[in-house]
Amino acid sequence: MKKRIASIVLAIVMVLSVVNGYTPKKVTAMSTSTVPEGYTAINSLDDLALIRSNPKGNYILMNDIDMTDATKPGGSIDTGNGWVPIKDFSGTFDGNGHYIKGMHIYGTVSGVEYGLFGIVSGAVKNLGMIDVDIDIESDQRATYVGAIAGELSYGKVEGKVEQCFVSGSIKCDINNEDVRYRYIGGIAGAGESSSCVVANCYNRAQIDAYKKDGSTITNTAGIANAVSVSNCYNLGTVNKGEGYAIGGYDGYGDYEDACFYLIGTGKELSGSDVPLTETQMKNKNYYTNFNFNTVWDVDPYHNYLYPQLRNCPQVRIKQLSIVKQPDQLVYNQGDKISLSGGEVQITYEDGFQATVSMDDSMLGTYDMMQLGAQNIMLSKSGASDSFSITVNEIPVSAVTISKPELVMEKGDIEDLTAAISPENATKKDVVWSSSDDSVVTVDQRGKVRA
Repeated sequence: MKKRIASIVLAIVMVLSVVNGYTPKKVTAMSTSTVPEGYTAINSLDDLALIRSNPKGNYILMNDIDMTDATKPGGSIDTGNGWVPIKDFSGTFDGNGHYIKGMHIYGTVSGVEYGLFGIVSGAVKNLGMIDVDIDIESDQRATYVGAIAGELSYGKVEGKVEQCFVSGSIKCDINNEDVRYRYIGGIAGAGESSSCVVANCYNRAQIDAYKKDGSTITNTAGIANAVSVSNCYNLGTVNKGEGYAIGGYDGYGDYEDACFYLIGTGKELSGSDVPLTETQMKNKNYYTNFNFNTVWDVDPYHNYLYPQLRNCPQVRIKQLSIVKQPDQLVYNQGDKISLSGGEVQITYEDGFQATVSMDDSMLGTYDMMQLGAQNIMLSKSGASDSFSITVNEIPVSAVTISKPELVMEKGDIEDLTAAISPENATKKDVVWSSSDDSVVTVDQRGKVRA
């Protein structure tokens, strides 16, 4: 005898399904608060001076250092010429996105190389030299002057300066008629060879270098002389516009690529140095071959619109505060988060403020598969704030059985399947059961036996 089977029951169990979700973007701070293995922390002016005891070591700057008062005439470390350069540095100095402010070097000098470092045959990176004040006279046969290094040399590795910038003033008066070995630059004075490198740097310092008769020193450059210079730009006036805007050349090597300068600040060495108007200098589209994904950035919210270094910004953000939350704060699992309607106030260290719309570039890591409340972090250049959202389950709205009604004889076997709606429901596994096992049984694969 055939029996009509109309009593297959479905129960939902708590098993998470795989749904389409948003891949979060990780935002990292511009500087680290952790000292890397193999590095020595520099926290103060005294720590900076200790580099002289081990100029082959690796160092990382953990905060800004202001040497304005200490290196001025009569300052606490002034021995007659202000800051005494760290000579023959062959290690690594990581500025870590921090600044050294107000370095004074002044008066009649008797040495050869002048700058934060005298000679660098190692690497200096991620450093801002703010309000540099170099004003010296020299009657020495050779003079190398730059804010970061007087000279880049080569030893086991070539001297290299990367992702650094300079502002302030550099002045040199040369009293010796023989000026063949006089090299004045914004970043570095000169390199021992063109294998020395200055890359992804810029200069805002005004540079003036003259002989005692009032004529200019030929090898005066906005970036550096006789080195390989790439992806750099200059805003500082060099010898009233008569010096080299990027790199100077005296016949034994200077190679430049993708370098730009504000028209009127100096002259070009070769066709690779590109003069731009002020309007063009503030438009990243004119900086051919600059990496604006990981190295450079233009902050559209501040009135400083020239390119900045991501690892060492010219204008740093002091605080980011949410002033208006996004319109949507409740989501289903797997939804893409929306920042529409949200606003943040950005406060910069120089006091400038801007209230702007939230955008995806500010988003930190989050997980839209995680149910319940979670904080969504917004970050920009190391400053951050957060807001809370709620992620709910996607409920099951319907269950459809492949054969909702069966007519079977004893011993018959049928296979059933169940379709869950919607397809991206959070919990979509099923449990099969019969209301009367004496009539029909069903296993967890949906196999029915009469």
